[in-house]
Amino acid sequence: MLFCSAIVLSFYNFQIRQPRSENTNSTLGLFPARTRIKSIKLDDSFIEIAMSAKYIPLEKLPVSAMRKAILHLTENYKREEHCITCNKVQQKLSERTITVNILDEMGPCNFLIFGLGFDSIMWTALNPGRTVFLEDNKQWVEKMSKTAPFLEIYTVDYLVRSKDFPQSLERFKKQNSCSPSSSAPGCFLMLNLPQNLLDISWDVIMVDAPNGGGGEDTPSRQMSIFTSAILARRNNEGAHVLVHDVHREVERVFSDEFLCAENLVEALERSARLFSGSRFAIRHYYIPSSESREFCRDNRLKSH
Repeated sequence: MLFCSAIVLSFYNFQIRQPRSENTNSTLGLFPARTRIKSIKLDDSFIEIAMSAKYIPLEKLPVSAMRKAILHLTENYKREEHCITCNKVQQKLSERTITVNILDEMGPCNFLIFGLGFDSIMWTALNPGRTVFLEDNKQWVEKMSKTAPFLEIYTVDYLVRSKDFPQSLERFKKQNSCSPSSSAPGCFLMLNLPQNLLDISWDVIMVDAPNGGGGEDTPSRQMSIFTSAILARRNNEGAHVLVHDVHREVERVFSDEFLCAENLVEALERSARLFSGSRFAIRHYYIPSSESREFCRDNRLKSH
């Protein structure tokens, strides 16, 4: 038993003592630059199976044993009786597998997540690097800060509401400060983030907030998708961006406008009506570093 404990301790020390490059600022939680592989994606055969199956056994997922173990704990925890925080992981297992595969391939990285939920502990465990959460619900931030004080959480405000769409796109086209090459500090679609977060090269970004449901005066994901596009382009090595709930109009249209069809790597999208409520609605983009004044290639061609 002592021998096993020593092995676990050595593995744990190895995980947290990642080597850093000379130009890395450890106080910001940055990790050494590594090649970002655009081709990081699940095998096409898995996507085909996932699209036609209601459920795929966890052991069949094409990810590492370590991350399967974390997912196993999450899935079994959800089934506990009398658990007030159970059965709340909104993304289906197959949807989560896309992100887990990216984390598998990249290793420790800087992972920014728009949204704070019952799955936040899972995402933090899956990434040996730095994982940061952005949340607009102050009561929820307070609750999760007490439940899991080790999570790194920042409170944000989404000033653009559901009722502002689609006029927000026309306003965007008229505002010069919204150009990606202008770094967008004065753009109404750019989320106001602390400077220490803006200084980080984010490797993986997930958009799963704000909620996006409810009435016309509720926040939508217009700002989170735009901000993710800006932050991804700032990484000299490029970044992976995942958008959940793309079955909704705002998520779909803003992803097309700012993350771009040419950057789409893979997607799981299927109707809930055809699969007894088991909807898939997630897209994975790889955004290369760029100083262009246009987000998408089609728009660049139109501007010449």
